Amino acid sequence: MGGVEIDLSEAILPPDGAELELVAVMGVITVRVPSDVDVALTGDSIEWDIADEEDWVPSAVAVRRHLRIRSHAFLGKVHLRRIGPRPEPVEST
Repeated sequence: MGGVEIDLSEAILPPDGAELELVAVMGVITVRVPSDVDVALTGDSIEWDIADEEDWVPSAVAVRRHLRIRSHAFLGKVHLRRIGPRPEPVEST
């Protein structure tokens, strides 16, 4: 029963992206990512949740990095927290 915070705000992700597999049992895992990282958050949960904390996804912004998170929660929670300013949308040409 506790919490873990994974801060990827200054991480250098490889060009083909990175992947995390997280398991939360009776605790909370928070993953902090910069606002220009496209995150695919998937997984399953029993008795709590897995959630993207923000109400926006950087699909229309200049995404330069990709992160895949596979998560499992049992009486726990895995959530994503985007940090930094919200990037400006990219104009389509």
